[in-house]
Amino acid sequence: GAIMEMFRQSEAPLVMEELDLSDNMLGINGAMSVGHALRSNQSLQVFNISSNSIGPTGFQHFQEFLRSNRKLEELFLCDNDLDSSVVVLLAELLEDQKRIRLLDLRSNSIGFEGLRGMGDFFLKKSLMEINLSENKIGSKGAAKLG
Repeated sequence: GAIMEMFRQSEAPLVMEELDLSDNMLGINGAMSVGHALRSNQSLQVFNISSNSIGPTGFQHFQEFLRSNRKLEELFLCDNDLDSSVVVLLAELLEDQKRIRLLDLRSNSIGFEGLRGMGDFFLKKSLMEINLSENKIGSKGAAKLG
């Protein structure tokens, strides 16, 4: 749609503090367009891409943005068919983030392996809230969080 065309045509870095693209049926192609537009964004503090069915393949297009943006405080990735491999990668990408305080991963397919792979990410001093409801964590995952 029009939103994706705007992102595709964007040559200059997008300068904004909050971007909510939830419930837009972006899919993998939309994720690629948005990821490309955000690759050099250094100002985004809140990013919501929930309910877009981007899956692990679509998530790959946000790696450069997540690795380089140092101001990100809130990240919403709910209901995107993400699995354990994505949260392991996410923990690595956000490892140097000093401001991340909210991470919403509910309604995905994250299992115990994902939690184990996130390692010490849960110990980040800035992280105030992480939502993992409606995933496949099970009792072993719950014990890791406790």
